[in-house]
Amino acid sequence: MTKELVSGSAHVFPAPSNRPGAANLKALQRLKIKQLRDALVNAGFLTLDVQAEALGLRRSTTWAILQANHKGSGLSVAIINRMLDSPRLPPLARSRVLEYVRDRASGLYGGSTAQCQRFVARLSGAQLREPYFGFVTRLSQSSNNPELRAAELKLKASRR
Repeated sequence: MTKELVSGSAHVFPAPSNRPGAANLKALQRLKIKQLRDALVNAGFLTLDVQAEALGLRRSTTWAILQANHKGSGLSVAIINRMLDSPRLPPLARSRVLEYVRDRASGLYGGSTAQCQRFVARLSGAQLREPYFGFVTRLSQSSNNPELRAAELKLKASRR
């Protein structure tokens, strides 16, 4: 592991020689997406239509994602942002998406340090970025949204 500076905070990224092969990285992504699908089913979202509504996505996009064969690069930031913006997303599914974000931002699924930094920078809301990377912005300092604040505190507690 190498320690690199990410926007002012030290963060550990896997060294290129220590990273698993591309097939293993894809398998890790598929496993996390399967956990998201399982969380939806456990919350009672059994049909594709209901799952799509809970994720805040179109039916065809939901089907492609939950098949765990979505693009080689994984879930796009736009898709992640739409899922996290969905008010119907069950808590366990939300935590699975946030785990995916954490893992992808840390380089677990591959990508260079610059790609991981771009991924984090494109996430919507500093409240999502700050718990992982210590980003501080006016938006995160002045947020009055209690739901976002609660999610931020929960994420910080889970990192300990």
